[in-house]
Amino acid sequence: GIPRERMFIEPVLSNIDEWVLSKRYTRTAIDEDLIGGLEIDRFMTAEMLDLNSELSQRVMEVLDRDNLCKGWTPLLNEHILLVHHDKDITVPVANAENMYAFLHDEWGMRNVELTRRDYGSVAGLTTHDTGAVYFVVGAVNKVCQKLGILPWFNPLDLRFL
Repeated sequence: GIPRERMFIEPVLSNIDEWVLSKRYTRTAIDEDLIGGLEIDRFMTAEMLDLNSELSQRVMEVLDRDNLCKGWTPLLNEHILLVHHDKDITVPVANAENMYAFLHDEWGMRNVELTRRDYGSVAGLTTHDTGAVYFVVGAVNKVCQKLGILPWFNPLDLRFL
């Protein structure tokens, strides 16, 4: 129910159907080739970026319907690993911090681990993708540790890429 022009700026506004909804383009092609970068202010209006605006609040209400921190009960006996790149410009690091606070502080889970730091850029990947690589490597090592086998690589040495 919100007009697109209140949320998006050019060139996304005029091309969102073709670039995003048609599913003909990869995320990388949209981000790098069509928009020209991942920075959110390249495609969102100032009103959307203002978290206190009426528009932003309306969008957040809709997104909250799928919010894991609302109406979700975590398994209390599971180890949960959150990894986030400090300089991720795709997903704000506050998302990982909020999830950690929800699990650790609100649910009292002590088996939650949050690792956040500047991982740099590995093998030409974006900060978002580099953070994902560290997450996968960390998860594999946690599974290896749980099974009592040696990890197949050191998560701090990403030369395997």
